[in-house]
Amino acid sequence: MNRVQELSVTAVLSAAAASLRIIKHLIAGPIQFVNIPAVFAIIGGAVFGARIGFLVGLFSFVISDFILGPGPWTAVNSILCGLIGVISSVLWYGETSVSRLEVGATTYLLLFMNDILNSMILYLLLGFSIQQAAIISVVGLFLPIAGGWMFFVGPITEGTTSVLAATLMPEIRERLQYVLPTGESVERE
Repeated sequence: MNRVQELSVTAVLSAAAASLRIIKHLIAGPIQFVNIPAVFAIIGGAVFGARIGFLVGLFSFVISDFILGPGPWTAVNSILCGLIGVISSVLWYGETSVSRLEVGATTYLLLFMNDILNSMILYLLLGFSIQQAAIISVVGLFLPIAGGWMFFVGPITEGTTSVLAATLMPEIRERLQYVLPTGESVERE
């Protein structure tokens, strides 16, 4: 893939992720139930490689937070989401066959760890001790503490995001494997 193609794919995936995140926010407000940038970072990394996966994760949060309201969470969310794209590339880029169950289960665990790390970093920035930050971050995924208000927000968000990633990523990979770099498609055998 040449630089123009990489730039184009990165721009389209980042814009789609940011737009859908903003639309979700306009419809449902700040209710967290799906991590759209993570889905697109996973697709970017698994289908197009680590660089695109990282940039899609990074830009989708930066762009959408620019509209929704930036803060210290923007840097933390965007970098961690970029790393999700890189990890997805390590796990699935170049693999000939990827099962939806594998993508779903791995994505769930990856996002669960991401949620804990994300919260811990933000609580540490607010001055909490590492033990306090760790406890609040884990418990906060299940109970409304430290400013939260939803029960089981972590498992709900990880579950819906994992289902979405497990549905879209293998399908996109399969459809794109029959397209040559020149844009000409070949017949399936």
